[in-house]
Amino acid sequence: VNLVKNWYQTGQEYISNYTEGGRKKAAFVRIDKTATMQEAKCFNNPTLEPSKCIQTLVKLIYLLNHGERFTEDEGTQLFFSITKLLQSEDASLRRAV
Repeated sequence: VNLVKNWYQTGQEYISNYTEGGRKKAAFVRIDKTATMQEAKCFNNPTLEPSKCIQTLVKLIYLLNHGERFTEDEGTQLFFSITKLLQSEDASLRRAV
């Protein structure tokens, strides 16, 4: 139950609206495949930032759910990068994977 609450709170913080030009827009409006692939390089950093990795995982899931296609090379790169996250000492990051 606590895990679900933590994920919900993290998701709510990330999804929270931001203001641009006086209008509120959803945070997911500006998710770009190329930028997200660049952000996914954080999975290979020797010093992991769990919150950044979780946000990047959320973006990847969003892209997949909205029909974004990844090339075979991109998929392979993501698979092995994400698999490395299972070795993290951070329990919330391992659970997110």
